[in-house]
Amino acid sequence: MRILVTRPQPDADRTAATLRKHGVEAVVAPLMTVRTLAETPPDPGQFQALLFTSANAVRVYAGLGGSANGKVLAVGDATAAAAREVGFTDVVSAGGDAAALAELVARTLSPSGGPLAHVRGEDAAGGGFEELARAGYAIEPVILYRAETADSLPQAALSAIRTRTIDGVALYSPRSARTFMELILKAGLGDACRRLTAFCLSDAVAAVLERPGLAVPWGRIDVAASPAESALIALIVPAPSTNPPPGNPTMTAPILNNAEAIIAAFGGIRPMAKKLGVAVTTVQGWKERGSIPVARLDQIKEAAEREGIDLTAPDAGAVPDRPATDPSTATESSGESGRGAGPWTSAGTPETSSDKSSKPAGDPAKPAGEPVKPAAHARAERVEPAPDAGVKPS
Repeated sequence: MRILVTRPQPDADRTAATLRKHGVEAVVAPLMTVRTLAETPPDPGQFQALLFTSANAVRVYAGLGGSANGKVLAVGDATAAAAREVGFTDVVSAGGDAAALAELVARTLSPSGGPLAHVRGEDAAGGGFEELARAGYAIEPVILYRAETADSLPQAALSAIRTRTIDGVALYSPRSARTFMELILKAGLGDACRRLTAFCLSDAVAAVLERPGLAVPWGRIDVAASPAESALIALIVPAPSTNPPPGNPTMTAPILNNAEAIIAAFGGIRPMAKKLGVAVTTVQGWKERGSIPVARLDQIKEAAEREGIDLTAPDAGAVPDRPATDPSTATESSGESGRGAGPWTSAGTPETSSDKSSKPAGDPAKPAGEPVKPAAHARAERVEPAPDAGVKPS
């Protein structure tokens, strides 16, 4: 597999190195460059805490000579690690996105404790801190840098797309998604995306790619299980196996490797989705891929025990399944599982020249100018803890 990595440097090189360790070739093509705007950093002594929503903000702050004596609340583990690298010792990670950071603030800090500095880029979102402001927190935006978009894709990226030697594109923010589409259209390669998978950090990123009438058709759009770097890596890198984890004695290897049998034991796609409390399309995706993510097995085991379902007798209670593409279920999608075909086999691996069972989302035969339907869209199952930030890399 070969993936285009679009995040700014130096994170692009770090992500590429991680992918290569997993056997995935990476073509680095940053869509944005960080430019410092401020001349002086904020004084942490003037604030109850510094709120960092990206590792870029930490690096620019340190580059301006900012003191590391204050308290830091970071959006995720990668941003927290960056803060520690530049000398901060009082660092707490929200372990998620901006909403998680806001929750951390509300849980650990008091409005009466003093103002908070949100250290960020010029084009970064405000952080989703409106509820905190209404609760009496004084949050001061401290803009240190600007993320400038590229004028064109690097030649290495354009060459890979033209020669069909790239399998997908890793996109980290709504802005990077918009920029990629603008640049790919500028290069006259919009239709080439029919053969590509867009690996999106969040639903917000995917939403940009799925706008009605979009001129860039995608073969498939996949969304990470959580807005974190590790979750995106797990989305790109196929899980090594579907063998059962320890502690699930009633779920034997044969049934664990047979998604269809498990679904049948629950009575079909819709009954299983209802019993698990997930979208119908999530279970449909498992059936199409022929496997269920390891991260879901404990949930399935608990539901089976609660409902009195014997997973060692997979044919019990099987009923015919209506296609999940039935219009009556179209609004039930949570974006968590495969929604349509793409350049992938049923096992979730890239299609080869000998495997033509899947076809790209969107009909290549549609007349020119006719709006392209949104691509297949899937949310991957989380397979490991998320150590990275999930905010807009501005």
